[in-house]
Parts: sequence; structure tokens; C-alpha cells
Amino acid sequence: MDPITALTIASTIVTFVDFATKIVTGTYQVYNSVSGTTEENAHIDTIISDLREVTDDLDSDLELASKCEKLSGELLCLLENLAASGNHSTWKSLKVKIMSMHKEKEVARIEKRLGDYRSQILLRLTLILSDQQSSIKVQLDQLGNTGLSLSTESATHLTMLREDILGAVRRLIQGKENLGESANNTVGFKEGMWEIQDPLKALSSMISAVPRENCILQNLLFRSMNLREESIASAEEGTFKWIFEEEKDHPSHGEHTGEDRSDDSSNKEYASSARLPNLEGEGENGKRGGNVDGRSSDSRSSSPAISDSDQTNPRESSYSQEEKRNRWEEELERRARTRVSFLKWLGAGGGVFHISGKAGSGKSTLMKFLCGHERTEKELKAWAGEKKLVFARFFFWRSNDDKQMSLEGLYRSILFETLKQCPELIPVVFPTQWEQLGSRIPYVGGDFLGASAIQSAFQILVAKGTFQRHRFCFFVDGLDEYHGDSVDHVRLAESLQLWASRDDVKICTSSRPYIEFLETFSDLPDQRIRLHELTRHDIYLFSRQMIERDRNFKHVEDTYLWLVDRVVEMSEGVFLWARLVVRSLLAGILRHDTVDVLEKKLEVIPRDINGLYDQLLDSLEPDDRQRAAKMLLLTVYNPFGKPLNSVVYAWIDNLSDPQFPPTDGNRPSSWPPINDIAQDIQRQLTSLTKGLLDTVPIADIFRPRRKTAGEIFGAMQAVQFFHRTVRDFVLQNSKLENITSQIPNLIEVETYHRLWLAEMTLVELPYRLEYWNHHTLGTVGNSTFQQELPVDLLNGFSRVLDDGQDTIPEDPTGYEIFRGCTQGVNTWTWGNRLSFVHLAAHTGQQKYVFQETLKNPELLNGNGELHILLSAAVGDRRDLVLALLDRGSSPMDYIACKSWDAEAGGDRTSAFPIWMVLAGILVGRCLDGLFKQEVSYEVLELLLQHEVVDTGDCLFLIRDGWGGPISHFITLRQFIQDVQPPNMDRLLTLLNRGIGNPYANGARRFLSRFTPLFKETESVVNKETSGYTRFHPCRGESRVRLASVIWGNLRMDDIKFRIF
Repeated sequence: MDPITALTIASTIVTFVDFATKIVTGTYQVYNSVSGTTEENAHIDTIISDLREVTDDLDSDLELASKCEKLSGELLCLLENLAASGNHSTWKSLKVKIMSMHKEKEVARIEKRLGDYRSQILLRLTLILSDQQSSIKVQLDQLGNTGLSLSTESATHLTMLREDILGAVRRLIQGKENLGESANNTVGFKEGMWEIQDPLKALSSMISAVPRENCILQNLLFRSMNLREESIASAEEGTFKWIFEEEKDHPSHGEHTGEDRSDDSSNKEYASSARLPNLEGEGENGKRGGNVDGRSSDSRSSSPAISDSDQTNPRESSYSQEEKRNRWEEELERRARTRVSFLKWLGAGGGVFHISGKAGSGKSTLMKFLCGHERTEKELKAWAGEKKLVFARFFFWRSNDDKQMSLEGLYRSILFETLKQCPELIPVVFPTQWEQLGSRIPYVGGDFLGASAIQSAFQILVAKGTFQRHRFCFFVDGLDEYHGDSVDHVRLAESLQLWASRDDVKICTSSRPYIEFLETFSDLPDQRIRLHELTRHDIYLFSRQMIERDRNFKHVEDTYLWLVDRVVEMSEGVFLWARLVVRSLLAGILRHDTVDVLEKKLEVIPRDINGLYDQLLDSLEPDDRQRAAKMLLLTVYNPFGKPLNSVVYAWIDNLSDPQFPPTDGNRPSSWPPINDIAQDIQRQLTSLTKGLLDTVPIADIFRPRRKTAGEIFGAMQAVQFFHRTVRDFVLQNSKLENITSQIPNLIEVETYHRLWLAEMTLVELPYRLEYWNHHTLGTVGNSTFQQELPVDLLNGFSRVLDDGQDTIPEDPTGYEIFRGCTQGVNTWTWGNRLSFVHLAAHTGQQKYVFQETLKNPELLNGNGELHILLSAAVGDRRDLVLALLDRGSSPMDYIACKSWDAEAGGDRTSAFPIWMVLAGILVGRCLDGLFKQEVSYEVLELLLQHEVVDTGDCLFLIRDGWGGPISHFITLRQFIQDVQPPNMDRLLTLLNRGIGNPYANGARRFLSRFTPLFKETESVVNKETSGYTRFHPCRGESRVRLASVIWGNLRMDDIKFRIF
């Protein structure tokens, strides 16, 4: 029994037992619906009516429910008889009679049976909710775990509700046991079961809603949603605290801190203050001293304040101490003003707050710091007042994943973060999808939420007046990393400004100081930060901490503060530049370089970030520099929508070998263990690229769904750029571009597939399964196999993507097989064992497909579930479709499809011709706004050219949204005329060709004899379109979905079919 039914029945039984118990014990009270006061004089008919209403839902095959239903009938008879005998027309008079009858057998027997049923339902509830063997508990656990994996509020509420019910049930059972068998049941009954009635109803309601919530949230989620934020390093200790905490005045000149450097807490205390750094600070011996606590190396208690004396120093900065003092004090004043304006905006303001800053100034680090700080939440809650605060964030990132740098990614992230906090908003922003999921139509994955539906939901979310009880604050980082040109950036900024113009919506955003953003957000200058003008002290803190924490600090303890001062002065507020320079200084300190050598190193370091990158690479030996260049170029031109596994960098010198990688599916014995390769290459990446490439655990990127995946991935790491500016530098660097001309095959798409095959050959089967099913599969046809590859390479892939089993899997969607793709008109999902040759056809691997069809000519005719022509056609592989037709495939070949049978409550299998399936996909996706590629219409043209194809009156019925009623129709001919593809005239000629064609009509009549599952239709257009409106796809009707495709005797409704 499903959880909803079980809990609904249990709730009904609990309600009945409690209600009936109160009647027979005389404790029932009738409440006036208006005043809420007790009406003792209520007519007995009211009581009888209430009892009948409670009993109505007891109709069930469950034994206990049947017993309760029978007992209810007896109790109704008793009440009716009592009401009919004597003056007992009111409840007040009737309950006196009932109380006087307690010693009579009839009432006593009813009371005893109610006590038994009460005990039984409490025991059953305990078993349902807590017994590990209970199928209902297992389903509830799965439901809750799915929600918890999404961090939804409903999942937490669901868990708490279950625990509350279990606690109440146990208390009632314990209370009964404490009374003892000889105790009067009436005493126990008077406790009642009201404690669990409402929670049971709430739990039943939640179980109905939570799967729909989880489904929609899972469809919003994309794997790289949080990747950018997680890859940003947390703010260094003490930095950026000034934006929340009032900075202390620096100590008076000569004041001593009296702190002990050995106490680590002193560092934290210093870090949280804004004491001015010692800009002069010579010790008694003329050397610069002091540590992060402001103590001299000699006295151990020197002040960090600026000295009044203006002593000269051979390494003095280019401007006077007074100028330094002024700069620091000006920054403190700017930071104070910024703090006031930002806190004011958080706690009471509105609109857009713009954080502007140079590349590498720490904008993303600040945004991450703000998003995670408790003060942000505190101030925003004050702004929200009695309304519910909704806080969400998105970090744009120019990467290989389109969603990370697109509006779709922004919409998805904000909606996901918002709706998991406020699941009650889901039916409002996704009304049609919510209704469809509630109609028990089975869910099919993929693009269940199309791009238009997601955009519409976001617009509802930010529309003025939509939600009166909520307030929304969004943090959006990296506007300059949004994919687009200047016009696109202006439109993005204007959109943010429009959304934040609502009373209950405001947005904090960050970007480089591009004119597109500066001019758009120029209305409120108090709501802008120029971050690079506010970080001198943070850079000072960071630089000191980095050097003082180094194990070789003692070698520079007397002189390092001057180096820190120079780093601050030269950085011009660019944190990233300072970080790299300090790392360079630490390398010199490791070699025990003198202060003079370190000074010269500083003086020759380029002031711009690209120049610094160049210098870092130029410091390498020529052969090392070339290897570093290969690593950087391999990273920047990666065509896959995911970072590369670090192990592939171990083979960059093997790419000239035509025998690399092996294609027999066997791991060469000469290859070291994978963990050894991963550890070695991580050292090489750090050393050769001077830290420009970084690594993160590969499990953090792939986000595996199985708990054991951490063991599967082991020490493997994914490679990414240290900072976005590195990517820009590599793309713009002419020296690196010369490397690509010297090694032309380095960045070819084939090279990346060779490395990928090597990786898949290296790893064990569990890793390959995890990698394919949870990371690669969703990108097939998009970034995987995106060009035709050599046949031997594909032979290698066919071997490593084989789980070695020929049996039908017990779980077609499980983890133990390489899963393939099942598609619908508007959706797709992953399941059934992968057919590699059909994957090859879908991705246009023409030579490989020819090889396989020569080996097995039956592929040209299909096997019922899979057809190579359909795989190629759905993949828009025009040339391959043409070649397969020439080799004998027919568009009139039938393919087995599954569709939902509401009456049977399950899938039914039916067959349709390939051309009809493709026409349905083409129209369905066009209605959903997913694509209008010319090649799709060219593929349709190739199929219609076949002499046995007669489209006749091929008709499409269109419904209002997911699961809505059918409201419109359009024929294939009308659709082509409205959409007007480039080959419209040729298509219309082909569509008109079949009219009156006896050969085609005869073939259609003959084939229809073999499809008895479908309703016969006479005149399709006349019969099937009665009461419907002609649809015009160019008029922009919204939220419409393809419901059915009708051709002759065939009717295709919401089908699913295998692609590979």
C-alpha cells in the first residue's frame, strides 16, 4: 500500500475512534462554527451527521477499517434509537442517557471494542512509521532522504512531523499500559487521540506534496550550480570584517599592546581590528621590526601606530610618511562610509547594491563572505520584518558550462534556492507542472521544466505584488562573466534593476568596473562599493599573515614589514596580484634570499596581472615552460562541459604516439596505479604552472549520488584555473598561441577524446559507471562525441563502456549498468543498458556506424525497441540519415514506444513509424521553444521523400500546459506553412504528393491491420478537431504542449522511446 493511502486510512480510523469514544463516554462537545463556543443544546441530528461524515472514508479492504465501519453502523443505530425513545432530541439530554447506560452491555461492548481498535491502530502506526521492515517506512525514508539531499524545508518538516507522531503514539501506548488491564478504559479514552489526528492529516498531505516538490527541485538543479562559489577561497582571517564591524581607532603613538605572540588568539584580535600598520617602525638597530601583533623584534611590545618622527630609510617608499598616513586614514574613512551605507541597505534599503572592483580585487571572495556571514541574515531579517525572508545567490562563471554563465543558470539557481526554502511557492510559480505531477501521470526526466517555463516562473517570482508574505534578497556575483557582449551586459543590468524595483525584492551584485554596469547602476551612488579602493589594510593583513606563518619566517623577521609595505603600495588594491607576489617572495625566503635580493625581486615584478603571469612562466626552464604551456592550453580549450581529470595531464607527452591510447579496453601493465599518477601530476601542475592551475577533489565536481563514490574516486583531482584572469591571460597570450602552431593537434577535439579514453581505460569499472551515469550521460550529443572520431577510437570506447553483461538489468535505471537514453516528445530520461552503436548514430559517427551495419545488417531494420535510423534522425545527423536510407532503412519501419495508460495504471507498449515519431518530436519541441534548427526540417524532408510515406492528414492535438485539456489543433501541412523553414516549399510538395496516392494509401491500410490497440479514425481533421481551435505557432501562445499525433488509424499520446 502506498504511504498516502495508508496514512489516510490510519488518520480516518484515528478520527473515528476518537470521535466515537467521546460519544460513548459523554465527553463530545459540539462547537458553534462562528463563535467557537460549546452548544450543549445542539440537535442530535448534528451528532449523527458528524458521525456519518467521519465514517464515510472508512470504506477500505483493510480489516481494521472494515471493523470500524461496522462499529460505526452499530453506534449510529444506538444514537438513532435513543433519540427516538423519549425526549432526547438534544446532545445535552442524550449524553445524560448514554452516561446512565455505561453498565449496560451494548454500550460497554462498544466501549471495549473502541479500546481494542485504539490499541490496534496505535500499534500499526508505530509499525508503519518506525519498523525497518515496513515498506511504507522505506518509502517515507526515501522521500525524506531525497528532500534532505536537496536541503528542502519540507524534508526537515517531514522528519519532525514523523517524530512528533511517533512520540505521541508512544505516549498514548505507555499511558494505556500504565493504567493496567483492570483499569477503567474510560480514563484512558478521556486522554483522547487528538494529539495525532492533525499531525497525521498534515503528514498525509505532505506525502502527497513532497514528491512533486522534490521532482520540480531536482529538475531545477544542475550539477555545477554551486561549483563557482565552492571554488572561491574563503576570506583570509580578519579580512573584510570591516564591512560589518566598527573599526577601532589605531593606538596612540607609542602605545604598547602587551600581547604575547605565542598566544594565537592575539592574531585573531588584531585581525578583527583596523589598527594602522607600522609604516615606519624602525627598531633600535635601524631594522624594521614587529609582527602581526605589533611588537618589535627587540622589545616585543612595539606599537603598530605610525610614529611622529619622519626618519629616513634607504628602502623608504616613494612618498612621505605623512602621505602614507593620509592614505590609510582616507581608506578608513571610506570603509566607515561603506559600512554605514551597506548596513543601511541590508537592514532597510532597496534596489541594487553594486560592488565594483578591478579584476582580482576580491569581489567574489567578498560576496562569498557576505553570503555566509550571520550579520547579513540578521540585517535582512530586520528588513523582512514579519514577512518570511528568502535569501538566494548565484555566482556567474565563464566556464565550459553554459548554465554557469547564462540567464538560465541564474533563473535555475535563484528558483532552486528560493523554492527549497519556501516549497509553498512551487504551485504558484510552476502551476501547470504542479497540476501535471498531481494528476498521477508518471514523471519523465530531462527537460520536464523547459527554458520558457523556468523563465516564466522566475518572472512570477519577482513580479510586483505576487507574494505579500515574503521578502526576497538575491546576491548575484560576477556580472562581467555573463556570456554576451556589451548590449547583453546592459540588458542584464537593466533586468536586475527592474527586478529590484519591487518593494519586496532587492539585489546585491558585483562586477568589474565596466561602463555597462557603472552607468546602469548610477542612480544611487551610496549603493556602490569600489572595492579596490578599500582593501589596502586587508592586503596588509593578508601579506603579514602569509609571511609570518611560513616556517622560514625567522630569516626575515627583522626586515619583512618593509616588504609587506611595498606589496601593499604596488598592489593598487588588487588582492590577486598581492597573493601571487607574496607567494613569489615566500619562494625566495625558502631559499634564504637576502632582503636585497627580495627587494630586487619586488622591483622587477610587473604591476599588471598579465605581466605577472608572464613573468612567472618565463622563470621556468625552456622545456618546463613548454610543458606548462601545454597544460594551460589543454585546460583553456577543453571542449567538455566539465573540468578535466588531473590524470590526463600525465599523458600530454604521449599525444604524438599514434598508438596512444590502447583501444582494446585493457589497461597497460606499464601504467602506474591511478592514485600514484594523480599525486605525481598534482605536484607537477603546481610546480610547472606556478600555481596558475589549481585542483579540487573530483568528487566535489561530479557530485556523485552514491555514498561509496568517495572511495571510487580516491585521490583523483579535477583541474581548474586559479582565477578567471588566468583563463583570459592564456587566451590572449601570443607566446602560448605559438605553442599551438608548433603542436597543432594539442587542442583538437580528437585529442581530448583520446585522453578521455585513456582515463576510462585506466580506471576500474565502478568509476567508469559512476562517471558515465552521473556526469557524462547528460552531455551526450552536446559536448561528448561532438565531431566524427576515428573508428579505432570509437572501438575503444565501445569496449570500456561495456559492463560485460548481456542480461536484462533488474533495475533499468540503476547504477550497475551503463545507462542509455529514453526520449519523449518534450522530455528524456536515462535508463536501460546503453547501446553504443545507437549512441554513435545519435552523435553522427558515420564511419563507425557503417562498420557496425556491415557486421550486423539487421541494425538497418531495427530490433523493435531501437532503430539506428531514428537515433540518427533525432540527433539531426542529416548525412547519416541519408546514408542509412540509401542502405535500406525505411522511415516506415515501426519502433516500439511506451505510453501511459491511465485506466490500467501503467505503461503500454505500441508501435509507430519512424517518420511519425520524428514529426511529433519536431512539433513538440518547437511548441516548447527548445529548437528550430534548419537541419531538423531537412531530416524530416529526407524521411518524407521515401515513396511509401504518405503523411495524409497528419494531425497534432495541443493541450493547455502539462496535463491540461486539449484546446488546439494543427495539421503537419499547416505547421510547415506557419513556421516557414528554409525548405518549406519542398516539404509542402512532399506533403501534397501523398494525396490520392493509391500505393501509399494501400500501404497505410495494410499496416493499420497490425495495430489493433489504436482507435480507428475516419476523417482525422473532421472527427478529431471538433470543438478545438486552430493553433498558430507564430502567435506566441504560451504554455502549450503537444498532446497527440494522429495519422490514419494511429494515435500517438505522450510516448517514450529508446534512442541509444
